[in-house]
Amino acid sequence: MKTARRGGILPKVTLVPLIDVLFILLFYFMVTSVYLDLDMIPVSQSAEETGFDAVEDPGGSILLRIDSLGQSVINGKVVPAAELGDWLQETGRSTHTVLILPSGEAPVQALARVMDALARSGITRTRLVRLEAHP
Repeated sequence: MKTARRGGILPKVTLVPLIDVLFILLFYFMVTSVYLDLDMIPVSQSAEETGFDAVEDPGGSILLRIDSLGQSVINGKVVPAAELGDWLQETGRSTHTVLILPSGEAPVQALARVMDALARSGITRTRLVRLEAHP
């Protein structure tokens, strides 16, 4: 028995139907996905909006600045983000409110690293401060 081989050109396989299916799937996942609440980090813009007074905050507050290199600076001293929670525990300042002030050039990853380190060490009183230029 001989198999007959068809001669000629093979049919073209087009990708247009595949692209259509991918766009339909992309649209479906975009519509059905759940987005995070972007306002879940409290941001203080001025001293009046902080909401902390001497009764609520018996320990005081600490200003933690994140410079343009991503380093955490407290009172002029650079504290690595990994050691931040230990530093607050050692100095007895774990009950203080930590005000985080990132500079305009600070990387977002440095801010996330600082907030993760504070959360891992059990510091719950944190506040992100944003400064805006006045016209």
